Amino acid sequence: MKKVITILMVLCVSVALFASAGSIKVGGAFNFISGGTKDFVLNEITLPDSSSSYKSSGVGFDIGGSFDVSKDLKAWADFNMVFGFDAKLKEVDQTEWSSMNDLYKEFKDLAGDKAYKKLNMISAAAGVAYKLGFDAPVDVSVGGGVFFERVFGRVGAKDESSEIGREFKAINLGVSLYADVEYKFNDNFGIGLTVMPHFGVYNSSTAREIVVVTGTDKSVSMTAKGINFSFSMPVSLGATYSF
Repeated sequence: MKKVITILMVLCVSVALFASAGSIKVGGAFNFISGGTKDFVLNEITLPDSSSSYKSSGVGFDIGGSFDVSKDLKAWADFNMVFGFDAKLKEVDQTEWSSMNDLYKEFKDLAGDKAYKKLNMISAAAGVAYKLGFDAPVDVSVGGGVFFERVFGRVGAKDESSEIGREFKAINLGVSLYADVEYKFNDNFGIGLTVMPHFGVYNSSTAREIVVVTGTDKSVSMTAKGINFSFSMPVSLGATYSF
């Protein structure tokens, strides 16, 4: 959570210090993501046919800011964090998706209230956009930039000295499109909708089998890195303040 707070502070301070005119938006967010990995590597050995596909979606919060570079151009930055409904994985040789929610139910049946599930996605993007001119109380901007996003899921059961479970983390880098529509109630306040399709071109993933017995960590981790495509669609709706 400290990293999340740090990112939010950097965004807010950056806009306040360097913007002579612009806006800040705070509100809710939705995100959907679908991607894949390269073959996983275990102990420096590449495991053949071990690549996986994944998908998830969720809702959460968003904070974004922009400042005017010129009359028709603005720079923008956005951060959101959503909490997933479910995450699904499928290995390259499988036909059906495995569900994180289903796995959580299995741990719940075995361990009761010692079972846990954590699933979230964070996304940060920045770029430039062209401001379209409309003779109306609506500001419309379109553009693009670059993005970073992380999908994290962990499910298992844990007590004071032992833990079993599974963890999956995927990081994607790529390019982002940007479309923003803001309806202004007056010169300062309004409501804005932002859509940012993300096209990932690089992926770094980690899959971990968690086994901790009486304080001894016997967990096993596999990694996969390389050029791989992903797609996500962060959407935010919130209140805006222009200055």
